[in-house]
Amino acid sequence: MKKWIALLLLAASAGTYAEHPAVEQRQQLFEQIDEQSDYLETLLDDKEWQQAEATALQLQQKVQRLVTLFPPESAGQGRSRQRVWRHWEEFQHQLEQWQADYRAVAAAAVGAMRDEAALDRATSACRSCHRKYRSFW
Repeated sequence: MKKWIALLLLAASAGTYAEHPAVEQRQQLFEQIDEQSDYLETLLDDKEWQQAEATALQLQQKVQRLVTLFPPESAGQGRSRQRVWRHWEEFQHQLEQWQADYRAVAAAAVGAMRDEAALDRATSACRSCHRKYRSFW
């Protein structure tokens, strides 16, 4: 019986993650970035330089949009920790660095090259940011 109650409480609390429109938008955007980053890696593996450049620039723009999707009134909603807002400048700097990494990947693709270091930083940004700024429960 206790397991059922716990499951019901967990299911009910899951719905609270999308109370503010920005929360749902940023969750969707993070999913798109994740999927498109995988696609970018494939394009680079296949040496599809023009498409890789365009995809990397699209990713940079999506990351840039994320800054607007963390309004102060969404604090406490979703899985973002309060640390996002308490350390806003640090968080914003990391998003700016993430954008710079995608721009570097795009610039390398223009020269028909693969910037492995920038690609690694861009694709690992999710994992490192989640450790600092995302609650898993």
